[in-house]
Amino acid sequence: MKFARALGLSLMLLSAVRCSSQSSGTERTTPIPVELPSAGAKPSALLPPSATADAKPVSPDAHEFDGFKLGDNYGDKVLVREPYQKPCDDDPIDNKQQRFMVYGALPCRGRSFPEATTVAFFLAFADDKEERFKQPIEAFAWLGGNYFASRSSFPVRTGELAEVADKALGPVQLSFPLEEKGVSLQVRRHSERVWSLTEGGRTVGFAVGKMPNDAEREPWRALLEMYRRYTKPSKE
Repeated sequence: MKFARALGLSLMLLSAVRCSSQSSGTERTTPIPVELPSAGAKPSALLPPSATADAKPVSPDAHEFDGFKLGDNYGDKVLVREPYQKPCDDDPIDNKQQRFMVYGALPCRGRSFPEATTVAFFLAFADDKEERFKQPIEAFAWLGGNYFASRSSFPVRTGELAEVADKALGPVQLSFPLEEKGVSLQVRRHSERVWSLTEGGRTVGFAVGKMPNDAEREPWRALLEMYRRYTKPSKE
């Protein structure tokens, strides 16, 4: 008797639940499977517009330039041989954070660097007269000519279209103008330590190594001055 009464109560409750579901419009639906992207997938919209499928950042440490590379001791590996024995000038820059060693494509103190190329070394700074040149090369730049085209494995030459540099060095991550007295260059960072400089849509120089992300900092202003005064712009 008790069992029958309990069974009847259960049937009544089940019927009430069904009625409640129907009155509220609730229906049981079959879940639709959603295909998720794999962990390695990246939306193409996140890539910069200039990126190409085969554009990969270039590491400056992978390249040697005329027998030297970033981090080498400038005094021991560079200054001791031609055509580097007589720099045009050397100056402390950026509040004595670096020493700027330069060679002009055009006559600078009666000397010119070969193949119409301006060259600049940014050294770790040292005040000591005996040690000031025996410092590691923190950054290196060349402008105008192509002295290093046959003396390094760097994949781009000056005079190339900017798009060619983008494909060889990787997409542009940061860009800003350098302007002074009618000269206007565009500085373009391809990776943390690889930069190209363009004028009129063509490359006129490159810099590798430790350089600031600010056009007003002295390393870029000094390089612009060397281009404006001592570099024969590429006519290609």
